[in-house]
Amino acid sequence: IGAILGAVSVIFKKSLKNKPFHLFLATLILGTGLAGISLVKSFYLLLFFCLLTGFSFTNFIPVANSFIQEECDPGIRGRIMSFFSMSFLGI
Repeated sequence: IGAILGAVSVIFKKSLKNKPFHLFLATLILGTGLAGISLVKSFYLLLFFCLLTGFSFTNFIPVANSFIQEECDPGIRGRIMSFFSMSFLGI
């Protein structure tokens, strides 16, 4: 459910003007969700932290992808995107 909500939130945003801040916020939420998953003992809190983790991870990947493609030099864009794919999606 969190991943679906994260994808829908990225789709319906008109433009992300402050992409570095959005990436930083998604990373903080992802870290909070992962820390909560490892520390919580209640099943319902676990589901909440799983929702946070799915939401933030699904928000992070497309925004990071578009940010990298917009900011890098066109001559090396393919190399940078292959490294991005290997490091984030290959794990």
